[in-house]
Amino acid sequence: MKIFITGANSGHGFSVAKIFAKSGHSVILGCRNLKKGQWAQKKLIKISGNENIYLSLIDLSSFKSIKNCADDLKNRFEKIDILINNAAIVPFLPSFTDDGLEKQIGVNYLGHFYLTNLLLPLLKKSSKVINISSRIFPLASKRKFSFEDISDYHIIPTYAKSKLCLALFSIEIAHRWKHLGIKSYTVCPGFMATNFQGNWSYMPPPFRYIPRLFMSSPDKGATTTAFLVNKAQPEKLNGKFFAKKRPIKLPSYLSNRDLSKTLWEDSLKLCQKIENNGFKKNRLLLFF
Repeated sequence: MKIFITGANSGHGFSVAKIFAKSGHSVILGCRNLKKGQWAQKKLIKISGNENIYLSLIDLSSFKSIKNCADDLKNRFEKIDILINNAAIVPFLPSFTDDGLEKQIGVNYLGHFYLTNLLLPLLKKSSKVINISSRIFPLASKRKFSFEDISDYHIIPTYAKSKLCLALFSIEIAHRWKHLGIKSYTVCPGFMATNFQGNWSYMPPPFRYIPRLFMSSPDKGATTTAFLVNKAQPEKLNGKFFAKKRPIKLPSYLSNRDLSKTLWEDSLKLCQKIENNGFKKNRLLLFF
């Protein structure tokens, strides 16, 4: 199998890549930083003995970079069997992507939405799309929110919104691409001690490191993702949310497909608008 993982140079992404490298699969590391990506590539080859470890640069805060990555993958590979949308950020202060989106929504969700749609020609029958989310998503504001508005920015609710969007994304893939034989799942790997918390370097050391005492390791967090890649699931579980290798029950409001359908359609419109704008730095004001 060929497996593409975003945010693969550290944390959960690296642990997942390590599992599949050791299993002899072809693993493509999607990384923003060239040096860190090259380090991860060499490390995985060394510990696995598997030479089929590739690197493709991608910055999910830039649609131009996402497009370049998708073009690179199309030029080098005929098929991607597994797409793992893993990369995520949680900045303390509000900020924007190059394309004018609130950064957590832009990187954690919309960048992956755009990437996945660009890679559809490579996601042929029997492919899987796995979106890494979090069970924190119920903390998302129930109010109508925008992709880029930061006038009412709160770090955890905004992060939760991005993870809610990923859960809805999996639900909608299961409906829209079922006829193509593509399956999708959402995974919560748990609260892990990773470089993810490095985004909180502004915090005094005790508050930065004490929470790690209560976190699981990235290797443990990677087990559910690996489980879904390796084990076929019944059709009724297509689009479902998994944690600890089991499907979990979601809030009743997520059973209404209108929400996932609306999110998909508005996401697609926004992606098209950014493309039509020529990937220029801007401040878009579109709401859903």
